Amino acid sequence: MLADGSPRVIVRGGNKTGKTTALSLSLAAYFDGHHPVWKLPEGRPARVLYVAADLQNAYADDVCSSLREFLPPDRWGARCVHDPVRGFIVSGRRAFIHRDGHRILFRSGMQDGQAIAGVWADVVVVNEPPLQQRWGEIVRAAALVAGAPMLVGFTPVDDHGRSRDLAWFRDDVVQRGSWSEHVITLTPSNAPHRRPEDVERQIADMLPWEVAQRRDAAWEGPAPERTFSAFGPENTFDVTPGEWDALPESPGEGSLRLKLAADHGERANKEVVILYATHAQTTVAHGRREDDVRCWVLDCYVSPGETSIAQDVEGVVQMLARWKLTPDHLDGAVGDTNSSGKGDWTSSTVNEAFTNGFRGLGYSLRMVAANKGAGSVGLGVRVINDACARGRFWVASTAAPIRRGLERWSGRNDSLKDLVDPVRYGPGAEYTAIHDAKRARLKVAPAVAPTPWFSGGEWNGSF
Repeated sequence: MLADGSPRVIVRGGNKTGKTTALSLSLAAYFDGHHPVWKLPEGRPARVLYVAADLQNAYADDVCSSLREFLPPDRWGARCVHDPVRGFIVSGRRAFIHRDGHRILFRSGMQDGQAIAGVWADVVVVNEPPLQQRWGEIVRAAALVAGAPMLVGFTPVDDHGRSRDLAWFRDDVVQRGSWSEHVITLTPSNAPHRRPEDVERQIADMLPWEVAQRRDAAWEGPAPERTFSAFGPENTFDVTPGEWDALPESPGEGSLRLKLAADHGERANKEVVILYATHAQTTVAHGRREDDVRCWVLDCYVSPGETSIAQDVEGVVQMLARWKLTPDHLDGAVGDTNSSGKGDWTSSTVNEAFTNGFRGLGYSLRMVAANKGAGSVGLGVRVINDACARGRFWVASTAAPIRRGLERWSGRNDSLKDLVDPVRYGPGAEYTAIHDAKRARLKVAPAVAPTPWFSGGEWNGSF
């Protein structure tokens, strides 16, 4: 990491792999003039912005205790003191001054943006990503000095075991910028500063939903408070588009019904459409009827930006083409019933607009309204959870955003809900139809009211 010549470096590591230590070592090497890449400014002391996501709780025990290991008292300036409880203090404020005048300014990634706005730095260090709306001010601090490097270290799970939503940081910052990324998984060999038996015990004590991130430093993992609590790794599978044999417990391509389900959202760039396969089989044994419904979410289209309905239709057609399908190969399509806020179809519902869009491309598929009656959210969640627990619902690797939504949605009306709503409208309705049918068969008929001609279960007289 120290030898990485990139101006922007990320260290994404498992829990207790030494990320904060790596940040401290980098700063100590920089101040002493030994860093292989970062160079001290000429003619003045260096200025560092150190952003910690939770400065209130992490400053003394984590940030400063680590810095003190590499910046002992003989490196401190005259006014700089260290207190085990308060951390580094300069004139009563959180700061560090090196004996050569170099300064570290500490800021919280969760506080008011005005505390960061206007700050400039020769080096920016970020210990755990800040709030999304603070990132712009942090980058601006580096941009004010030409060539100022940035170093970010983090684990994508918080201290309470919740999987943090860092998709914005991955998609909008790392993947779109010139970042060099170093990933450190938690293993005894990757944590030589700790005893191997302690590392192994830490891994053994991790809760199931924490392993992917706390051990493997994965960007995302299941949220323990998620609504689809029965959805797990056993409900996912890897597949290449068109590889029908990869579908778990599938009766074969020829026996599947293929459909679309869409959530139109209330604004442009909120369109989510899933392609799913379903199979239903009814058996009768010993006078009892059993309905076996299976669903596989195969792929998805998520609008990439401010798209029109015509663009969304073309995106869906391209998704189908990955599976060597066209809209006319499908057995149906459903969508929700709001206006989506898209001005080019103000006189029609979005479902009608999709139908017209398919027709304009030469296809006859019709998108109809999904069943969104009272209680549909709760019922949809229940039947999907039930199908997951029974091993009758799966999501393909080619529908990764849908998997993310199922793993993380906690019942709030947020962007994750846009990803799971098509699952309720499509596969959820497949299971709900069987649920409703069983409920109707088991309904107890009311007793027949007596009349002058019929009482006690017998006819009296004749007509």
